[in-house]
Amino acid sequence: MLTVIRDGNGKINFGDFSLPFISLGNAKDTFTTFKLHDILKSKLEKDTFSRFYRYIYREVVPIFADIEQEGLDVDTDKLSKMKVEMGREIEAVQADIIKNIGKDVNLKSPKQLAELLYDDLKFEVLKETKTSRSTDAETLKELLKRQPDGPGKDFLTLFLGYRKLEKLYSTYVCGIEKALEITKNNKIYVSYNLDGTKTSRTSNSAYKLGGKDKLGVSFHTLPREQGKYNIRDLIIVKEDEVLLAADYSAVELRVLAHVSRDLELCRAFQEGIDPHSNSARLVLMKDKLTDEERQSGKTSNFLVVYGGGPNKLASSCNMSFFAAKKFLKRHRQVHSGIYSWKKDVEEFIEATNNAISLFGIRRRLPDVKHKDKKVRMSCLRQGVNHIIQNSASSIMLTGIADLNRELISKGFAGKFRFMGTVHDSLEIAIKKEYLEDLYPIVKETLVCPPSLKSVFNLELIVPLKVDIEIGTSFGNVEKV
Repeated sequence: MLTVIRDGNGKINFGDFSLPFISLGNAKDTFTTFKLHDILKSKLEKDTFSRFYRYIYREVVPIFADIEQEGLDVDTDKLSKMKVEMGREIEAVQADIIKNIGKDVNLKSPKQLAELLYDDLKFEVLKETKTSRSTDAETLKELLKRQPDGPGKDFLTLFLGYRKLEKLYSTYVCGIEKALEITKNNKIYVSYNLDGTKTSRTSNSAYKLGGKDKLGVSFHTLPREQGKYNIRDLIIVKEDEVLLAADYSAVELRVLAHVSRDLELCRAFQEGIDPHSNSARLVLMKDKLTDEERQSGKTSNFLVVYGGGPNKLASSCNMSFFAAKKFLKRHRQVHSGIYSWKKDVEEFIEATNNAISLFGIRRRLPDVKHKDKKVRMSCLRQGVNHIIQNSASSIMLTGIADLNRELISKGFAGKFRFMGTVHDSLEIAIKKEYLEDLYPIVKETLVCPPSLKSVFNLELIVPLKVDIEIGTSFGNVEKV
């Protein structure tokens, strides 16, 4: 009998146990898994997920295992320089904020910040939690939108910039530095979760040693925009390699176009038109758009799938509730195919308690019959979300599996290595002398993964698009 000792939080820290103890535990786990194999295999074969598991999932698991084991090289000189520069800027901005408000406040303390915002500066309380008045980013951004030009608006602008900078500094710069102190090899390590989200979308997190010490940071949450401090530039390839970043462009909207058969969305992709500008032009019935008007089209396109109404559109795009309501009413007319598809999907979910992606991956939603309407509506949104996000993620995983097979079959084993995924982008390190040979194979295979047709009998009615960038780091790449 094995005796398991837990810490004060009830968690097991395997780093405190001897190797024989852990080996025995692993042996028992392996034996139990072996005995479950036949039972679970028969159940799996009856499920719609079985084909994806057999042809794709089993192929990509070893690929991501290699990524995790290899780790990611860090430019330590850039890291040290960035830490000094960011630290100085954070101190300067913090001093400027305190000077402007005329009192010393711990800006990281929610309690002190709430007192400053609502008691001293007299801002309107928009949201309250069970214990205090909200100081989260969403609330402060909404406050900023409501402020006229003046000291209040200046303060919120300065503070939101400070908070964003401080978060990048503490999460990524300090996070990477702490990880390197543990690894001692100028590398960080990331753990990939192929079904780590509710929609089975691929995500990643810092690899934890013994369940506590982080050996890396999560690139799943790394902001797309780079700004003054390019965090992605810290992750580099080796001297004899070049980085190829292959980004699936608007893959979720392309999936939406395919499943909904919406005429205007399909036309935009088939003709190579920006779908968000196209939506905004059709809704507003004008040819020339401002950046804000295009953003309204983009936000509306995603609200249909991921949930939200006039309030959300008004808040996101700085328009009145009535303007947002009018915009969405016209959007429904322009993209009637999307709304019709959404209605059909919701009826299917209500009838079966399930949402199923293009690849047969099922999400069970038993609460769709809950007595609380909010719970029911949440289930419907999750189901629609699952179909789009899981299908998009599965397309990318299929592309990775097919590309790996294709490159190895053509004799390029050892000439490339997958470094990971960031959002919808696949990062590949390639030996410099083989870039010219591998580039067309990567492009062709990811744009048209053979298994989509041969395994899943799936032919998208809109083309996939993959943007290729070449460079030396995750953040230092140029389009080709």
